[in-house]
Amino acid sequence: MRPYRANRKLNAHDLEELVDCYRRGTLASELAERFGIHRQTVVAHLKREGVAIRPQVKLTAPVVEQAVELYAEGWSTAAIGKKYGVDASTVGDALRRAKVTLRGPVADRWSMIDRL
Repeated sequence: MRPYRANRKLNAHDLEELVDCYRRGTLASELAERFGIHRQTVVAHLKREGVAIRPQVKLTAPVVEQAVELYAEGWSTAAIGKKYGVDASTVGDALRRAKVTLRGPVADRWSMIDRL
């Protein structure tokens, strides 16, 4: 069972900063982490303040087809994500749904631990 976590209340200064950052382009998920609140709470605050919420970037079928081609050409999921404005994990998920076998990581991080 998850421990009880009290809701974090934003004071007027925090709320003003949250709105300003969002208007300057900061993602709601980044603001959630920064202020220690849930992403949906960020959106609720913004709506109450009358801020227009930007649509979430989605990978449409044509974009996924292009991502599959780019990945086959050797692009990384991070590079593809940057091109389309999404996280590398979003690209990876879309590629897996498209039945693409993902390559392993470039660096074998587990073997590097032994060297430390």
